[in-house]
Amino acid sequence: DGIDMGLGQHGDGGEVEGPTCSPYDSACNNSGSTGEGEEEVERDLFPNGKERRLVDESDTVDVGSGGAQGRAGQTIVMGIAEGEVKIYKLTVADSKEEKLVGRLTFAETSKQTSDAAWHVWVAKEKDGDPLSQRCSYVGHVEYALRLSVVEDNVCKLEPGEVYYVNMAYCSTEEDDVTCRSETALTGIGDARVYVEPKY
Repeated sequence: DGIDMGLGQHGDGGEVEGPTCSPYDSACNNSGSTGEGEEEVERDLFPNGKERRLVDESDTVDVGSGGAQGRAGQTIVMGIAEGEVKIYKLTVADSKEEKLVGRLTFAETSKQTSDAAWHVWVAKEKDGDPLSQRCSYVGHVEYALRLSVVEDNVCKLEPGEVYYVNMAYCSTEEDDVTCRSETALTGIGDARVYVEPKY
């Protein structure tokens, strides 16, 4: 049934306790510094257009309820490099009689980019636009994105369909879920994130 974890904000602006992004995200604190007394750190523009860096793992990782790999209940340790968009497949079970609801839970590891917000969006196409406002999230990495084939107040999916989960770290404008703004910045350094699908 999924429980929201940690800090952040849904793509529709629905409030979750805490700020809309990591307290170290310069988009939040209007500073390029990573902490009090520290010097400003140079960060790159998030790659876009022909330079956009997509890491498509949809052929090997399916986090959906109907995924052939049976990933439900398993914790995936995902590496994500600075300035890239990681893509997983999400195949929905083809019957409304089973696995009606679920969630994708994200958690930080000891190596995590803490200076940029965590961006997740479910799309019909790889690196496409979010299906709906409820199918996206921007905020702290500790979060559970709720999914359902029957409920309208979470990310609603259709039975038997294939979707894509897109993930990135960036600092950008509040409504830029997909890190496509011309002013979007990368995080500093690479990161590792735990991903756990449950249905």
